[in-house]
Amino acid sequence: MSTLASNQFNDEKVPTRVILAIAGAGVLSFTGILSETSLNVTFPHLMHEFGVNIAMVQWVTTAYLLAVSLVMTTSAFFKATLSSRRIFLMGFISFIAGVFISALAPTFPILILGRLASGVGTGFLMPLMFNIILTSVPIRRIGTYMGIGAMISSMAPAFGPTFGGTMAYYSNWRYIFWILVPIALIAFAIGIKNISNTKPASTKPLQFDFTRFGLLGATYFLILYGLASVGAEGKVGVQFFVPLGIALVLIAIFIRLSQTATRMFLNIRIFKNKAFVYSVIIYMIVQFSNLGMNFMLPNFGQIVLGATSLFAGLMLFPGSVVGAVANPLFGRMLDKMGPKKPLYLGNTIFTVLLIAFALAGTHLSILSVMVFYLLFTIGRSMTYGNVMANGLREIPAELRPDGNAIFNTFQQIAGALGTTVMSLFMTMGPGSERVNAQDGSIRAWIFLALLGLLNFWLLSQVFKHGNNEIPATAE
Repeated sequence: MSTLASNQFNDEKVPTRVILAIAGAGVLSFTGILSETSLNVTFPHLMHEFGVNIAMVQWVTTAYLLAVSLVMTTSAFFKATLSSRRIFLMGFISFIAGVFISALAPTFPILILGRLASGVGTGFLMPLMFNIILTSVPIRRIGTYMGIGAMISSMAPAFGPTFGGTMAYYSNWRYIFWILVPIALIAFAIGIKNISNTKPASTKPLQFDFTRFGLLGATYFLILYGLASVGAEGKVGVQFFVPLGIALVLIAIFIRLSQTATRMFLNIRIFKNKAFVYSVIIYMIVQFSNLGMNFMLPNFGQIVLGATSLFAGLMLFPGSVVGAVANPLFGRMLDKMGPKKPLYLGNTIFTVLLIAFALAGTHLSILSVMVFYLLFTIGRSMTYGNVMANGLREIPAELRPDGNAIFNTFQQIAGALGTTVMSLFMTMGPGSERVNAQDGSIRAWIFLALLGLLNFWLLSQVFKHGNNEIPATAE
């Protein structure tokens, strides 16, 4: 890096108002993810209170992620038609309504309704945070500030299992939601004051493509429903293949309509950029593994290791905190060193630790899970935010809102699939609940390790087709 470029990096300042705007949207996103990851560790309590099994209770997470992912697909449209402050307000109202519904839910379907409402709110708020970064931060600081955004959102998995486990152990899972209320109100007060109220300059009125939105929503639901049916039935049968077949037909129709669409929705032409596409796939694999592990390990701790909900949550706490706090450092590595070193190093750590989980298998203890997970999160975090930041740098500035929407949408889809698939691994089998959970976890770690190995090939394709140089000038 030249002296001029280095000085340019150090001299570029980001206004305080922008930082506070990122914080307001980011903390509300944090509360949304916190509610989801906190509930993962309370599943045994929810199963007992509402009389549902593990295949059904995982819809608490899956429904939330489904709502988040669908709303995220609309973020480019809303960015082009509404001010950032209006989007922020819409997200807050939906999220806080979902919090109250969930806290007061008398039945399991009402709880699912609350999770859907909160998911809609988070679906507005998380892309907003990253869009503020993409439009207000100099390009040479993108990696650092995307790391800060990733830190804000990934602090939730750091505190979620411990927070949820503590509430379930000492009080009641409903307090997860009540405690979120003052945090959300403080974040709202910060955000509404600092987020821009400037309306987008649109040369012509834009129309939303409800047809393609509906097709994509139905596709998501059918895939997740098919996977959930495998868990409920204990086998792969017609309940899986029929929804999957219909989903494939719907996605084919979606792609066909997208070729000639005039109404605004996801711009799939962005997928012509191969480096971007491979980056999205890597991002999905990391998020699939991340939320899959966040679901699996607390349940492994309780069902296999006999830990209380409190200690099952505490197992993940040190690693999640270290991984989250290190995100800005890893983003700065991208800005200063380029993408190759942090991405290859991060994926190596990520994959090696998944192999370690699989090899340790039946010999794991609470302490070893804690140590392994801490190392796993370092590799995950080094890969996670940087592959998104690098992927967005591969596309023109005018397409970055669409790229942000695609990254965030596929992030949530991957998370929902990760939770569902890990549930299947842990529940399918002829043995007792404990035996199935133990054997299924080992198979799941092997599967995730294979995905980590696949990432090495995907990274080689990113660097083969992409522009891997650090930008010489700031925008």
